Amino acid sequence: GSSVWRLALRSPGALSLGATFEPFEIPAGGQLIVADSLGTTVLGPFTRSDRGADGRLTLEPLRGEGLVLEYTQPAGLARPALALSQVIHDYRGVFAHFRTSHELGSACFVDANCAEGLFHQEQKRAAVMILIDGFQGSGTLLNNTAEDQAPYILTVRHILPRREFVSVVVVFLNEYFGCAPQSAVLEPRSISGATVVATSVPYDQALLLLSSRPPLDYLPYHAGWDLAPDFHAGPAVAIGHPGGQPKKITIDMDDI
Repeated sequence: GSSVWRLALRSPGALSLGATFEPFEIPAGGQLIVADSLGTTVLGPFTRSDRGADGRLTLEPLRGEGLVLEYTQPAGLARPALALSQVIHDYRGVFAHFRTSHELGSACFVDANCAEGLFHQEQKRAAVMILIDGFQGSGTLLNNTAEDQAPYILTVRHILPRREFVSVVVVFLNEYFGCAPQSAVLEPRSISGATVVATSVPYDQALLLLSSRPPLDYLPYHAGWDLAPDFHAGPAVAIGHPGGQPKKITIDMDDI
């Protein structure tokens, strides 16, 4: 009683594959599931509510050189307008399981769950990884004066394309469970789609609004800020995803 479309993709040598659908116009009752070629990781089901404001759906990369796409809808519904518009071949390892801090050229990048991050466990949950058109960056889930938990993300402008809507994937919980790099990585969670709210060329900043609020099991934390001219001098702390690695913390012990 259902219609099913299934497509298998393979890009030899890929460490992971990402995908964008444009358009992503499916009827109520339709759902899309995406899996790696071995079926070990499955994303979805995605429904019409996951359509971005720009009519797209962008998926986080799945490890390996193959993807299996499956779209299902009940019989009798209108045919979907669903097109695979982009496949991103990852040749460097976007989740960076294969790289070390030494290879990044600095011993300052410490796993966020090491001793150095002990007093920053709440704040680290505001740090997210951003994937866009094959590029990777870091961002911060930011609070606002209304304190309404609107999902604003502060990031850098230079990774954004020049358009109002961006096919971005924001990844939460991409971090080692423990301190050693040999420790297991938590299961990352992602949100697709965002709107560009504001940008600054002089400060290389961009403010995004995610297409949806992160669920509670993503453990979101909205970083605080204020406009006060006075601030407490002390160590500067940076938390992010340098080189696409699982979440790292860097502490400058010099006074600001």
